[in-house]
Amino acid sequence: MADIPAGAGPLVGRDRVLERVRRVAENRGPTGRSLLVTGPPGSGRTSLVATALADLDGEVVWFAGSATVDDEPWSTLRSARGTFRSVPGFLGSGGDEVVARALAGESSTVEVARAFARHYQSLPPRPGAVVLVAEDVHRFDPQSRAVLLLLAHVNHTFDMSYVLTCPTRALPEDALDLDRVQLGPLDAGATREALHAWTGRPVGTDVAAELARLTDGNPRLLREIAGQVGPEQLEGRRTLPLRLPLTPTSAAVASGPLQDLDVDALRTLACFSLGLPVPVVVLERAVGLGPVDALVDANLLEAVPEGYRCTSALLGRTAEARLDAATRHALAGALASAWSVLDPVRAALHAVDEGLPSEEVLERGRRALATTAGASSAADDRLAEALAWAVVARAEPPTTNDWLVLAGCAERAGHLADARDAFEHAVHASAIDEEDLPLLTRTRGFLSQVTDDRTLVVPSTTLLSSLELVHPAVVFETMTRTAWNSLLAGAPDQARLYLDRARQASRAARPEDRALWRLVDTGWQRAASGTGTDEALREAALRWRDCTGARPWYDDFLLVTTLVEAHALADARQHLFVAGSAHRHAGRLGRYFLLAARLELEVAGSQVAAALATVEELAGHEVAGPVHVRGLAPALVRLETLADLPAGTLVDGHDGSASEPAALARAEAERALVRGRHREAAVALTALLRAEPPLPEEARRAVLADLVEAQVAAGDLAGAQQSFVRSTSGTGGPATDAATTRAAALVASPFETRGAFARALAAAEAEDGLLGRARTLLALSRRLGAVGAEDEAAGLREEAALVFAHLGAEGWARHAREAEPPPQDPGAQDRLLDTRLDDHEAGIVRLLLLGQKNKEVAARLYVSLRSLEKSLTRIYAKTGVASKAQLLALVRAEDGAGRPTGPRSAVG
Repeated sequence: MADIPAGAGPLVGRDRVLERVRRVAENRGPTGRSLLVTGPPGSGRTSLVATALADLDGEVVWFAGSATVDDEPWSTLRSARGTFRSVPGFLGSGGDEVVARALAGESSTVEVARAFARHYQSLPPRPGAVVLVAEDVHRFDPQSRAVLLLLAHVNHTFDMSYVLTCPTRALPEDALDLDRVQLGPLDAGATREALHAWTGRPVGTDVAAELARLTDGNPRLLREIAGQVGPEQLEGRRTLPLRLPLTPTSAAVASGPLQDLDVDALRTLACFSLGLPVPVVVLERAVGLGPVDALVDANLLEAVPEGYRCTSALLGRTAEARLDAATRHALAGALASAWSVLDPVRAALHAVDEGLPSEEVLERGRRALATTAGASSAADDRLAEALAWAVVARAEPPTTNDWLVLAGCAERAGHLADARDAFEHAVHASAIDEEDLPLLTRTRGFLSQVTDDRTLVVPSTTLLSSLELVHPAVVFETMTRTAWNSLLAGAPDQARLYLDRARQASRAARPEDRALWRLVDTGWQRAASGTGTDEALREAALRWRDCTGARPWYDDFLLVTTLVEAHALADARQHLFVAGSAHRHAGRLGRYFLLAARLELEVAGSQVAAALATVEELAGHEVAGPVHVRGLAPALVRLETLADLPAGTLVDGHDGSASEPAALARAEAERALVRGRHREAAVALTALLRAEPPLPEEARRAVLADLVEAQVAAGDLAGAQQSFVRSTSGTGGPATDAATTRAAALVASPFETRGAFARALAAAEAEDGLLGRARTLLALSRRLGAVGAEDEAAGLREEAALVFAHLGAEGWARHAREAEPPPQDPGAQDRLLDTRLDDHEAGIVRLLLLGQKNKEVAARLYVSLRSLEKSLTRIYAKTGVASKAQLLALVRAEDGAGRPTGPRSAVG
């Protein structure tokens, strides 16, 4: 128990208590109220509540706490009794089963509360108010009190009001905020919770915040809206109305404060019909500042940094509705004029209400929308989208550009379903202006990628046939963009056709379009035949970057991911920084995609800690509906592997987009390799190498190097030798050279092991970073363990694990720490040595096979050089050779006739 908090003292005075109890009772469910009536012992709390509800047109459920049953679980709930008019029959109609399960210990308190809410919602609607009275809450048994207080806290999710009584000094801890919080309007979080409970559908965070703003958090209005908006609007894939339609409910809620206002005051409030703040200069130009002070004193307006705003979002719209038509049109014209300099979009929106000739309104709106590219807030995006919808509604018929502008505004606001619909209308417009073709093609590519819908990539036959009459420069840009769209969607054959079509019009092409054509052509070479190199792709991407000025955010996203694909991480990092600054006011999707590009860059650079932080940032950046981001799913799978997270932690149920199956397959193969499933990794990598279209050359060599590592770890040394031979064909960039050098060390003969791994370590440190060095150390430990140098191998594994842990690559670190010493397969070497030489002599030969010189062997065995030379003479005699070179050749030849001696994985 706890004292009542400061500022929420006991309710004193019979009239005040009666009025509040009555108000809570009459504000049935949709207004979601809880009232905690407190006071000193003997203050007659129960009698006051009973008096207030005596003639209530509704139903009451009464729960009474009793000190004699405190120790009996759920006793209070079982003692519920109906009073006054009727009993709702809650327990008798199935609620008793809920209590029975709780008594049997089958449900937690939260589960019981949810079950009560679900059961109550399933009952037939009540004609009047339903009020739950909890008398002496402090004397409830703990289980009943916890459930009823939990229900009281979330009462806005179903139709019941709560009146709870309790002495001031015995107030339970979990009831402290009921009197102060639940009597107020619903905030964004409570609105989201209530809308979800009423509709059973997911509700976007931004949608809940906007609806809470539009309704002032009034649950009655929210309940009314819940039956009017569609599922995609609740989710955020479609726009909400900028202004809620006036209904009898909303008029009743907002009309009270407006009853005694004159026309001037109503005109002033009507300036706020959009529900947003209005600067002082606009008010002064439109209606004057005369009524402002009186409206502030009446608590209808309040001063804010932007000027003034209504204390209720409904006041402006309701005041506007109270004006006659002529006054409304005159006010709309005054507002359009007053806003024209400060905000052309708002000016055009008011002009739509002004009733001007349609063509004049359309041109004003189109000019205003042309200035919205630099919009700096979500409110600006909403206003621009509303204006775009208004233009489309008034145009007869809308032009292709009208629809494309609407698609762009919807995209900025994150309403992809609206953007898709607008694009479809643009495609089927009666006539397409050639100036709109590049924007149409760019929008087509964006939507096809974001929705992962390959059907959007192919342009219509009407569009293709119309190109015969279009300027060659437009044809070149349009066909180049279409080729890029096809390439990104995994259709290289189509991309080639469009590239060839563009080349026919190249004579008039602009330099930036030529640079883009070269980039797409290089990408096609990589995708179709695997011949394009990373360096060629990097050069083409940088040339296009340098030839173009300001680019749309999606082009910058594609440029960054292309540089990451070319392993040009420094260039990608530099351009991402520039793009982030250039698009700091991009819409929700733009910010989300640029964050995803940063994540892909961090994963490619093995910056695990930074990547995990970016994932958290992405998770907090809600985007409505399923959105496909190129390269994001493979990056998340690889991050799960590096960070040693369970599969599905970051990416759950990804479908393997048709445009990036190879990247996903490679990420899954790396997961299998790190988890010690070496044979599974080898099978996956082999399948990837056989897939069509072929991998780019550098990617092919990198996959082959991983295949060698998997096969060696699985004990398939012969297969690893064959894979290594394949990996040495063709050319490769620095990163793949480091991987290939590591693969070469894995299959080197024992005599050449140390030298080969020294070269691999140098290549890894120069080109592949710390992760490559650690992987090389781990591979060396396998080779040394396979030939008996387990002490040295254990040290190398520990060093590799430390480097992995330093990078945050806990998956690799755990793999290194848990890697068991590979079983030493004697093979032909050990059979030869064990049958002809004693243990001391066999140990000498094994060290010589590792490439150690006589001095190093003598030091390792703690013998003098002269003693070692005597031992060598005996070894030569036993094996029938005359020199160390002949001895090593004999042992390697014998080994080639026996079984492979590569290490085996205990798991693979």
